[in-house]
Amino acid sequence: MRRIAAASAVLALACLAVSAPAASAGTEIDPADTVFTGGTVYTAAKGGLARAVAVDDGKIVYVGDEKGAAAYVGEGTKLVRLDGRMVMPGILDGHIHLEPELFDCSLEYAELTAAQLLERLQKCLDADKGGDDDWLTVFHWDLQGMKPAGFTPTRRLLDKLKTKRPIYLFSTDGHNAWVNSRALKLAGITAKTKNPPNGVIVKDAKGRPTGYLKEEAGRLITKVIPKPAASRVRAGIKAMLSAAVKAGITGANSVILEPYQLPVWKELADAGEVPIKLDATVRIDAREFAKDPEAGVAKLAAQAEQFDGPNFRIGGVKIFLDGVIEYPAQTALLRKPYVGSKNRGTRFVSDRDLRKTVTALDAAGWQVHLHALGDGAVHQALNAVAYARRVNGPGKPHSLAHLQLVDPADLKRFRPLGVIADLQLQWAQRDPYTVDAVRAHLGESRWKRQYPARSLWRAGALVAGGSDFPVDPLNPFRQIEAAITRTIDDPKAYPRYAKPLGPDQALTLEQSLRMHTLNTAIQLRMRGQTGSLEVGKQADLLLLDRDLFAVPATAISDARPLAVLVDGKTVAGGL
Repeated sequence: MRRIAAASAVLALACLAVSAPAASAGTEIDPADTVFTGGTVYTAAKGGLARAVAVDDGKIVYVGDEKGAAAYVGEGTKLVRLDGRMVMPGILDGHIHLEPELFDCSLEYAELTAAQLLERLQKCLDADKGGDDDWLTVFHWDLQGMKPAGFTPTRRLLDKLKTKRPIYLFSTDGHNAWVNSRALKLAGITAKTKNPPNGVIVKDAKGRPTGYLKEEAGRLITKVIPKPAASRVRAGIKAMLSAAVKAGITGANSVILEPYQLPVWKELADAGEVPIKLDATVRIDAREFAKDPEAGVAKLAAQAEQFDGPNFRIGGVKIFLDGVIEYPAQTALLRKPYVGSKNRGTRFVSDRDLRKTVTALDAAGWQVHLHALGDGAVHQALNAVAYARRVNGPGKPHSLAHLQLVDPADLKRFRPLGVIADLQLQWAQRDPYTVDAVRAHLGESRWKRQYPARSLWRAGALVAGGSDFPVDPLNPFRQIEAAITRTIDDPKAYPRYAKPLGPDQALTLEQSLRMHTLNTAIQLRMRGQTGSLEVGKQADLLLLDRDLFAVPATAISDARPLAVLVDGKTVAGGL
């Protein structure tokens, strides 16, 4: 793995150092609640770095050098000497799923053989002791990590388990499901069942369902699984929020909240139990929305009015344009076919319906968050926003999530259209997903330009960051590191994947930090409140256990927040 030399880190500090002028003579300064001093303060603002920051009454009152900060230290001030540690803005996550993980069994993202998977599932069944009619729901199943490469799920494998219970596995990528024969029967899926829109019921040579369901076909199963009790939903949401705060996240775009969860979110928000700033995004079907955009906008407005609360607002709309590139799904929309086939992926919505939907939402002030993984979906999304701009004129920014492939000709379109590139750069590495399940199916030219972060940045696009948790374990500092190294976290353990993926697309440390702070604040429409350490902004910040500018890039993923502050209050850890 490539490393950043210490000399380079020192040079970065010298180039980015900034200090604010001290108060003029005779100016009386009230002591601050907390002063951090004597180390690196990454501000994400113009200038980049400082040496001290003062917080009072939930806001930042000073950013600059140590001498100026001394004026804010009084008898009741909490003085925190950094001593090799670092302060930075809280991490803002532009694409996270803070839905409760209401599963019965987790496979913990493990790469498994069929035999190992059956062993793990049988242990879950033996431990759960559910009745014959109780579903076993299984999450964190890594389809692309199944061994050997090219594994295809079938119901017959799951039918070998010692149970009569219906079993449902949901893949970590969020686009594939696997069920046993009992589950198919309960859902009424037979050889005669037609594929739902934007979904595939995989069938064998005789036309019988195999138990493998792609994209929207999985909803044929989930709609018959009983909804959990509100108490379980509440506990699940609180657990997710706790995990997010401990990881250093102080604000986020929580994507695809299910309607049955919204009353619980409202209850928690009104009770002051949402500790971070959330801009929630609800999912819509653009094909249905386009039939009556006026009614659709009115429904969204009513939903927001009903469920918005402290630290929780419904401000965005999520639209899926395609699926995923990896084999065996290959549902991401490409401009040219996958190698060796005529398949270009799945177009989830027509150009007409998408234009109509985006234009109506844009006119009403809603932010549109578009899942666009293939270059065909990215192109379609940009065309829809361009149409809305022509009809409505300049407006608030919209965002595209994932962007595994972008047509080089489309790079320059992001900035003038005001489209934010929301990337998950922990995926920008060689691993079973990008190598075994993609390389041969894209061809070398397209394979080499996956996740084009630097190209987007150079083209003037605003690049924001998101975890897509729980698709991956939640570690924002792994995201920050991978954006710089473009390598797996432990290359010695997996020498086959040790080289970087597209090293020409690597970002600098400062760029990576900015994309996960200020740039994402812009995406969340919170720029005036948070995302950078500037006087007058709310004190959403992290005290880290190390100075990221003084350690090798490969040590960034090991960084941990010692304290997480939101509005100046410590919500995780301690000072």
